[in-house]
Amino acid sequence: MITFPFGFMGGGSAPSPPPELVDALLNDVPYAQGAWALRKLDKNYPGSCIKVRESGGNTLADIGFDSDGNLDTTALLAHTGSNSGYVHTWYDQSGLGYNATQTTDAAQPRIVNSGVIDTKNSKPAILLDGNGYFTLDDLPGGSDATLIGLMVSSKDQTGGGSSWAGPSLSGSQS
Repeated sequence: MITFPFGFMGGGSAPSPPPELVDALLNDVPYAQGAWALRKLDKNYPGSCIKVRESGGNTLADIGFDSDGNLDTTALLAHTGSNSGYVHTWYDQSGLGYNATQTTDAAQPRIVNSGVIDTKNSKPAILLDGNGYFTLDDLPGGSDATLIGLMVSSKDQTGGGSSWAGPSLSGSQS
Protein backbone atom coordinates (compact mmCIF):
# COMPACT_ATOMS: atom_id res chain seq x y z
CA MET A 1 0.00 0.00 0.00
CA ILE A 2 1.24 3.47 -0.88
CA THR A 3 -0.41 6.60 0.49
CA PHE A 4 -0.29 10.14 -0.85
CA PRO A 5 -0.90 12.94 1.67
CA PHE A 6 -0.17 16.11 -0.29
CA GLY A 7 -1.60 19.56 -0.99
CA PHE A 8 -3.60 20.80 -3.97
CA MET A 9 -3.59 18.47 -6.96
CA GLY A 10 -4.90 18.87 -10.47
CA GLY A 11 -4.73 22.61 -11.01
CA GLY A 12 -2.40 24.27 -13.42
CA SER A 13 -1.89 27.46 -15.34
CA ALA A 14 -1.15 25.83 -18.68
CA PRO A 15 -4.13 25.58 -21.04
CA SER A 16 -5.43 22.12 -21.83
CA PRO A 17 -4.11 20.76 -25.12
CA PRO A 18 -6.52 20.22 -27.99
CA PRO A 19 -8.41 16.89 -27.72
CA GLU A 20 -6.53 15.35 -30.67
CA LEU A 21 -3.24 15.73 -28.75
CA VAL A 22 -4.44 14.61 -25.33
CA ASP A 23 -3.12 11.05 -25.67
CA ALA A 24 0.48 12.20 -26.15
CA LEU A 25 1.51 11.69 -22.52
CA LEU A 26 0.51 8.04 -22.29
CA ASN A 27 1.80 7.39 -25.80
CA ASP A 28 5.20 8.76 -24.75
CA VAL A 29 5.20 6.66 -21.57
CA PRO A 30 3.79 3.31 -22.74
CA TYR A 31 5.15 1.52 -19.68
CA ALA A 32 3.19 3.71 -17.23
CA GLN A 33 1.85 1.69 -14.32
CA GLY A 34 -0.74 4.31 -13.45
CA ALA A 35 -1.99 7.71 -14.59
CA TRP A 36 -4.18 10.11 -12.61
CA ALA A 37 -5.27 13.59 -13.69
CA LEU A 38 -8.31 15.85 -13.76
CA ARG A 39 -8.13 15.83 -17.54
CA LYS A 40 -7.86 12.99 -20.03
CA LEU A 41 -4.34 11.70 -20.49
CA ASP A 42 -5.37 9.43 -23.36
CA LYS A 43 -8.08 10.52 -25.79
CA ASN A 44 -9.23 6.89 -26.06
CA TYR A 45 -9.66 6.39 -22.30
CA PRO A 46 -13.31 5.30 -21.90
CA GLY A 47 -13.77 5.67 -18.13
CA SER A 48 -14.65 8.30 -15.58
CA CYS A 49 -12.18 10.68 -13.95
CA ILE A 50 -13.28 10.57 -10.30
CA LYS A 51 -15.98 9.19 -8.02
CA VAL A 52 -17.33 11.91 -5.74
CA ARG A 53 -19.30 11.77 -2.50
CA GLU A 54 -21.57 14.73 -1.84
CA SER A 55 -21.89 15.76 1.80
CA GLY A 56 -25.68 16.29 1.90
CA GLY A 57 -26.82 12.69 1.48
CA ASN A 58 -23.44 10.97 1.08
CA THR A 59 -24.36 9.66 -2.38
CA LEU A 60 -21.60 8.70 -4.79
CA ALA A 61 -21.39 9.53 -8.49
CA ASP A 62 -18.81 8.94 -11.19
CA ILE A 63 -17.75 12.18 -12.87
CA GLY A 64 -16.26 12.00 -16.34
CA PHE A 65 -14.76 14.44 -18.81
CA ASP A 66 -16.21 17.14 -21.03
CA SER A 67 -15.78 17.21 -24.82
CA ASP A 68 -12.42 19.00 -24.44
CA GLY A 69 -11.04 16.27 -22.17
CA ASN A 70 -11.29 18.30 -18.95
CA LEU A 71 -13.10 17.30 -15.78
CA ASP A 72 -16.86 17.62 -16.36
CA THR A 73 -17.50 20.40 -13.87
CA THR A 74 -21.16 20.68 -14.92
CA ALA A 75 -21.77 17.06 -13.89
CA LEU A 76 -19.72 17.57 -10.73
CA LEU A 77 -21.85 20.52 -9.58
CA ALA A 78 -25.07 18.79 -10.65
CA HIS A 79 -24.13 15.98 -8.26
CA THR A 80 -23.01 18.08 -5.30
CA GLY A 81 -25.44 20.99 -5.61
CA SER A 82 -24.76 23.43 -2.76
CA ASN A 83 -23.07 20.69 -0.71
CA SER A 84 -19.37 19.91 -0.53
CA GLY A 85 -17.88 17.12 -2.62
CA TYR A 86 -15.15 14.69 -1.65
CA VAL A 87 -13.13 12.37 -3.90
CA HIS A 88 -13.74 8.73 -3.06
CA THR A 89 -11.89 7.32 -6.09
CA TRP A 90 -9.46 8.87 -8.57
CA TYR A 91 -9.50 6.54 -11.55
CA ASP A 92 -6.30 5.24 -13.14
CA GLN A 93 -6.32 6.23 -16.82
CA SER A 94 -3.49 3.84 -17.74
CA GLY A 95 -6.00 1.04 -18.21
CA LEU A 96 -4.36 -1.09 -15.50
CA GLY A 97 -6.95 -0.34 -12.83
CA TYR A 98 -4.67 1.07 -10.11
CA ASN A 99 -7.25 3.49 -8.79
CA ALA A 100 -6.38 5.87 -5.95
CA THR A 101 -9.07 5.45 -3.31
CA GLN A 102 -10.19 6.71 0.06
CA THR A 103 -13.20 4.94 1.55
CA THR A 104 -13.09 6.71 4.93
CA ASP A 105 -15.32 9.78 4.61
CA ALA A 106 -13.29 11.92 7.04
CA ALA A 107 -10.08 11.28 5.08
CA GLN A 108 -11.46 11.96 1.59
CA PRO A 109 -9.87 14.91 -0.21
CA ARG A 110 -12.23 17.76 -1.09
CA ILE A 111 -12.99 18.99 -4.62
CA VAL A 112 -16.13 21.11 -3.98
CA ASN A 113 -16.61 23.46 -1.03
CA SER A 114 -20.28 24.31 -0.36
CA GLY A 115 -21.20 24.29 -4.05
CA VAL A 116 -17.99 25.96 -5.29
CA ILE A 117 -15.34 23.91 -7.08
CA ASP A 118 -11.91 24.04 -5.44
CA THR A 119 -9.42 25.48 -7.91
CA LYS A 120 -5.75 26.16 -8.32
CA ASN A 121 -4.84 28.66 -11.05
CA SER A 122 -8.50 28.69 -12.14
CA LYS A 123 -8.50 24.92 -12.83
CA PRO A 124 -10.36 22.28 -10.77
CA ALA A 125 -8.13 20.92 -8.03
CA ILE A 126 -8.31 18.23 -5.38
CA LEU A 127 -7.58 19.66 -1.93
CA LEU A 128 -5.67 17.45 0.45
CA ASP A 129 -5.67 19.52 3.62
CA GLY A 130 -3.41 17.39 5.77
CA ASN A 131 -6.23 15.03 6.76
CA GLY A 132 -7.13 13.72 3.30
CA TYR A 133 -5.13 11.21 1.34
CA PHE A 134 -5.42 8.50 -1.30
CA THR A 135 -4.29 4.90 -1.08
CA LEU A 136 -2.94 2.81 -3.95
CA ASP A 137 -3.05 -0.92 -3.37
CA ASP A 138 -1.59 -3.74 -5.44
CA LEU A 139 0.84 -1.76 -7.58
CA PRO A 140 3.45 -3.93 -9.28
CA GLY A 141 6.49 -3.95 -7.04
CA GLY A 142 4.38 -3.54 -3.90
CA SER A 143 6.05 -1.32 -1.33
CA ASP A 144 9.11 -1.10 -3.58
CA ALA A 145 7.15 0.70 -6.31
CA THR A 146 8.44 4.13 -7.26
CA LEU A 147 6.17 6.97 -8.28
CA ILE A 148 7.59 9.53 -10.68
CA GLY A 149 6.08 12.52 -12.38
CA LEU A 150 3.63 13.53 -9.65
CA MET A 151 3.95 17.26 -9.35
CA VAL A 152 2.02 20.31 -8.33
CA SER A 153 3.84 23.19 -9.95
CA SER A 154 2.30 26.19 -8.27
CA LYS A 155 2.63 28.13 -5.04
CA ASP A 156 1.62 26.16 -1.98
CA GLN A 157 -1.07 27.37 0.43
CA THR A 158 1.44 29.30 2.55
CA GLY A 159 2.89 31.17 -0.43
CA GLY A 160 6.07 29.12 -0.42
CA GLY A 161 7.73 27.40 -3.35
CA SER A 162 6.47 24.69 -5.66
CA SER A 163 5.05 21.68 -3.86
CA TRP A 164 5.85 18.15 -4.95
CA ALA A 165 5.20 14.78 -3.44
CA GLY A 166 5.31 11.02 -3.91
CA PRO A 167 6.30 7.86 -2.04
CA SER A 168 9.99 8.64 -2.45
CA LEU A 169 9.62 12.42 -2.78
CA SER A 170 7.89 14.66 -0.29
CA GLY A 171 8.11 18.21 0.87
CA SER A 172 8.34 21.54 -0.88
CA GLN A 173 10.94 23.25 -2.96
CA SER A 174 11.73 26.96 -2.65
